[in-house]
Amino acid sequence: MDDELAKLPYVIHPTGTSVPHFRAIIPVNLRIYADGQKVFKRTLGKDPSRQREQYAKLLSEYETLLANARAAAAQDSLDLRLTAGPVRLLKTLTDEDRERLNEFAESWQARTLAWHDEQVPTLTAQELDEYEQELNRRLTELKRGVRRMAPPTEWEAEVAELLEEEHRMRLDDECPDRRPFLMRVLAEELNAIKASLARFGGELVPTPPLPTASRQPAPEHASPTRASTPRPSNGYLLRQCLDDWLSTGAKKGKSRKEFANIFTQFVAFIAANNVPVDAAGVDDIKGRPHVIAWLESVARDRGVQRKTLSKYLAAVRAVLEIATSRGNIDVNAAMGIKLDTLALRGLPAGRVTVAKAKRHPLDADEITRFFGQMNYWLSDHRVERAVSYWLPLLLFAFGARPEEMATLVRDDIRIDDSGQHWIHIFSPTTSPDGLARIPKRNASVRHLPVPPWLMQLGFGEYIATIPHGQWLLPCKAAAQDADADSAEGRVRQTLNYLNPFLRQVVGITDAKKTIYSLRHTFRDELRRAKVPREVQDALTGHAGADTNAGVEYYGSTWYPEEPLLEAMCSLRHLELLPVGYPTWPTFRDSPRTGDERQLVKK
Repeated sequence: MDDELAKLPYVIHPTGTSVPHFRAIIPVNLRIYADGQKVFKRTLGKDPSRQREQYAKLLSEYETLLANARAAAAQDSLDLRLTAGPVRLLKTLTDEDRERLNEFAESWQARTLAWHDEQVPTLTAQELDEYEQELNRRLTELKRGVRRMAPPTEWEAEVAELLEEEHRMRLDDECPDRRPFLMRVLAEELNAIKASLARFGGELVPTPPLPTASRQPAPEHASPTRASTPRPSNGYLLRQCLDDWLSTGAKKGKSRKEFANIFTQFVAFIAANNVPVDAAGVDDIKGRPHVIAWLESVARDRGVQRKTLSKYLAAVRAVLEIATSRGNIDVNAAMGIKLDTLALRGLPAGRVTVAKAKRHPLDADEITRFFGQMNYWLSDHRVERAVSYWLPLLLFAFGARPEEMATLVRDDIRIDDSGQHWIHIFSPTTSPDGLARIPKRNASVRHLPVPPWLMQLGFGEYIATIPHGQWLLPCKAAAQDADADSAEGRVRQTLNYLNPFLRQVVGITDAKKTIYSLRHTFRDELRRAKVPREVQDALTGHAGADTNAGVEYYGSTWYPEEPLLEAMCSLRHLELLPVGYPTWPTFRDSPRTGDERQLVKK
């Protein structure tokens, strides 16, 4: 992206992609007239010569969207909340912005513990145990984020949403204050969780008072009459609330019907046996605990998945926002609810706290069959030949994670004084686009000796054709993927073809056997060869029981070379490749076959 383009309004360069984007925040009071969109975001494309033209089109489209939304709002009789103001996307902070962030961070522990105070008295003994277990799980997750200095993605999204709701601020990925702010909030939540767990242990830790705001919030366009307007008692029916939401045009098609159906179920729960369904009003909602009780009943009685339960919460939150806009309720009871705090343990909507489903290794016959069908890719060009040939081989040879091999660059391959080739995961840590390549965990940083068999197949010849500073494998990603050049984006599209290839062409239908099974096959081979566990971990990037296993060693980042070379020479798994397996030059230069089969994308 050229410097002049980067200076234009709404142009950003998201982390994890080389493609610039047009990104503009839609004002809160206009979102219901823009199909509920919070953000207008489009890619400017990879072609630098056309990015200016695309920018002009998107700017016009965004301005048209705002004009139509304002026109619709002007014709609407709803008393939309004017106090919110637009959400500001910040790359740099003013003193006032920093003051708001300080207030947000300083109040985090107090608000989290206040949430604890509100929930605990209503829980049964079993629910208390489940809540304590969930707190321990969350504590472990957040500690892992501190260790890597990278907050969990879902937690980060929660903080961003609350910051947007309360202060109409969103920190751009390029904002230098963003990471320190998130880590500060993360530390506050860790302290809050520890305090909650101390209470479970019998130690009374009082909830601290909220910090005194250094300024009184004065939102733009504040309504001077709002504070003096009395809220009607049970005068606004939930059915009317739904009708008003539907009249705004929020959501479209299937999602619109789903939200309406979900809210109708919520109304029936609120009414229960107290009032007729058609007579249930917003005043019949007894705060956040009432919404939580409904969500827990849905999770318990219907066995919905977590993603579905999240949609239920989103539907109620969206429709009730109309009542907040009209001033019929002071607070949207569905706002601020976190699924993590619900009593969902043991239910499909609860977090899976057990180990991930195990993958089974491919046996010797399946390995031979898999690599014996590689000529298929001479016809199906949706995966580049270099990728279809080398990616499975590298996964099999080293037992590496797919995202690691897909994001290797030419400079990760080095030759020592003896002529031995080594693959470094990762060194350097930056990609060809200047973005950081972050390993899964600290133990994933390692170097791997390239076995002679791989060199005989033409690995040395192949890497000699790749310029320094470029990706080692030309992995493709779907054009619409914003993270096409990220670790996940570069491997996702390839696996969408390799896994169906495993099923439909090779005929391996066991659901527990996937391309990732090549990693498990490699691990089994290490055990068969009686390679010491510490060396196994150093080769596979696992964090073993030894405090030094697979992590940085005293005086050196890389594990000593001799044990790794000895271990790789003791392995025999590459001998499972079928007789006559083609070398890279042979495969590369082979003519296209007549078989025009196409895999069904998973």
